[in-house]
Amino acid sequence: MLLPSSSSSSSSHSLHSLLSRYQRTINTIFSYCSSIISVQLSQTSSPHPAIMFRALVTFAVLSGVLACPDHSTASHLSKRQAIPWNYDEQDAWANNHPFCANGTKQSPIDLPAGSFSKVQVPAFNYQTMVSGDLSNWGYGPSFSLNNINGQDASGNPSFTANGVTYYLLGFHTHIISEHTIDGQPHAAEIHLVHGDASGAPIGVVGFPLAVGSESGFFEILPSTPGITSTDSVHLESWDMSKLLAEGNNLKDYWSYEGSLTTPDCAEGKRWWVSGKTVTISQVQLDNLLKVSAPSARKTQQIIDQGLNI
Repeated sequence: MLLPSSSSSSSSHSLHSLLSRYQRTINTIFSYCSSIISVQLSQTSSPHPAIMFRALVTFAVLSGVLACPDHSTASHLSKRQAIPWNYDEQDAWANNHPFCANGTKQSPIDLPAGSFSKVQVPAFNYQTMVSGDLSNWGYGPSFSLNNINGQDASGNPSFTANGVTYYLLGFHTHIISEHTIDGQPHAAEIHLVHGDASGAPIGVVGFPLAVGSESGFFEILPSTPGITSTDSVHLESWDMSKLLAEGNNLKDYWSYEGSLTTPDCAEGKRWWVSGKTVTISQVQLDNLLKVSAPSARKTQQIIDQGLNI
């Protein structure tokens, strides 16, 4: 989960960050594909050849998609100077944001497979169509919702849990998934950020993403500007309930008290992470990767998050 930043950084730092970003991409892809092979090895002494082949091909293809940017990337790098931190030096976040190191309710965390929450049950009211602007936050797609009533967030799609109403503010994606399940990441994760009526972020709904059947919700991804672009695409009449349906309406979920996953790592954010993985086609994943860079904060120690309580 992130909040917009208006800070600036130097061009040299941005160039270094870009080069580091693509190096980390290779490491990320290798880790993800290795996890696929590891799971297969743990399940049988003779992994299915098709699974092994798919993992190796995935590594080769994704390395090409992400690690070989076109020549326009460097020449247009100066267009984006908004994020004064990076994912290659996460330990340095605490230099300016102490919560990132000292917090006791930090996100993301590793989640236990199959051990879902029975509390903080969400009741969704997502029937209203929304409009807003699709842009790139420097690491992937980001959508900012226009308040439906034109004043505050109280007219936006929402859900209620434990007597608190959470209003949708927008969404963004992370490559790979930030939350892991029994130590294993997914290809990506989408965060639906919710706030109180004033628009202050107070909760997040996260859906893991993996390759499978095509997603009706993610058909819009080809319109996302690239990672160096400051452009945006205005969208009208977007049905956010499609994503909810593809995640089985969050029937199974983990819930805990956590934080932003980007600086300033502020706590007091309630999390719901879907136990149902949302599937996207290989083409849709490729489209996502083309406009993304690795953006997963490492999992945090579980201290006072109160998982599923």
